[in-house]
Amino acid sequence: MPDARAGAGAGAGSGAGGGAGAGASRGAGAGDPRRDGTGAFESESESPLAQAAQWLERITGDPLADAVRGRVRVVAVSAPTGRRRYQECTVELAVTADGAPPHTLTQVVVLPRSAWPKVGDVLVAAVSPSRPDALEVDWSPLARR
Repeated sequence: MPDARAGAGAGAGSGAGGGAGAGASRGAGAGDPRRDGTGAFESESESPLAQAAQWLERITGDPLADAVRGRVRVVAVSAPTGRRRYQECTVELAVTADGAPPHTLTQVVVLPRSAWPKVGDVLVAAVSPSRPDALEVDWSPLARR
């Protein structure tokens, strides 16, 4: 694995130039947002860890390996039932992202009642242009309201 560290270090040490090669292979620029290990977004040129994560995603066949930053708007949402703190929530989402056609997708997620989405909520998501059904939504902003 020394080669992966050397390649990641070279990309970080040379700034955007090192990240541009990795981004160019995806057909995107070096400044394109990416997910890091926590689900947050960061630029490929910012961190060797992000570059290593991208490499691992590609070789393991991760459906979100080519993910770009997008947005989802809640179109429909199921109502919580009972008083349980965490429950399954069925949401219909309108998905938009650069390089991916706009589409709607239904997901079932487990959320706390205090962070239940509302119709019209707009959230950041990682969207795969090559697999429209591959989506990772950042639900954390709902917990802060």
